Amino acid sequence: FTAMLKDGLWLQCADHANKMARRLADGLQKIPGIKITCPVDGNEIFLTMPSSLYIRLSEVYPFAAHGEYRLVTSFDTTEEDVDGFLALAQQG
Repeated sequence: FTAMLKDGLWLQCADHANKMARRLADGLQKIPGIKITCPVDGNEIFLTMPSSLYIRLSEVYPFAAHGEYRLVTSFDTTEEDVDGFLALAQQG
């Protein structure tokens, strides 16, 4: 924990994760059939999507299915990760 607390590294990591979540949410809102179900205030996105889209996305980006989905970004999520997810989601 010392390394994370030194020089505010934890804050930089959290800020990056939050920015990637906002980028992802902004892109997801443009895709028909996707509904963001809670405000995006951090690095988690709660949403619903058609089951056909879930199946396509989960083949490349594994995540659990329960009707409402939670996507989480982290300190090592890249813009390319977000853009790749969005590109696949836009294929419908």
